[in-house]
Amino acid sequence: LLVKAAQFPGSTVAPMPVNYGGRIIKLTGFRTFDNWTISILNDEDFLHRKWIQAWMYAIAGDPDGAREKISRGTLYNAPLDLSVTALNNMGGEISKWNFVNAWPTALGDITLDWSSDAIQEYTVEFAYEYWTHGHNDARVSDSTSTVTESDNVVPAQGTAIAAT
Repeated sequence: LLVKAAQFPGSTVAPMPVNYGGRIIKLTGFRTFDNWTISILNDEDFLHRKWIQAWMYAIAGDPDGAREKISRGTLYNAPLDLSVTALNNMGGEISKWNFVNAWPTALGDITLDWSSDAIQEYTVEFAYEYWTHGHNDARVSDSTSTVTESDNVVPAQGTAIAAT
């Protein structure tokens, strides 16, 4: 995809209040994951947009209500695992987030404007089950300290998106 921008989405562990001994005690609740939105640069043939539209049709049917193209035989109607990668200024991979069982939930509009010289772009919002994060053997070191996988330091310069 010709991705202009992406972000590492957040997650929330909501408190679960429990009554105990006349008081409310907050226990850890369920973890929820925010939807993931990316901005895509449009190509002249609309190839990426057509691919995402076809994916959405496979999930929910055609706009005219025809449902014969809906994926059958899968529980989640054709989700994919997606990933976003932080790159350093040399294009090397620093850190990677994987989005498990993702599917598009919203396809943004494209503005058509002759008075603008900007490249057309649109957004796509994805829902997913959960994300995993891990540095791809990224290590930053100097004479006094070493940063390893468990430190979650991401000096990102750019992003790359992949679907598997």
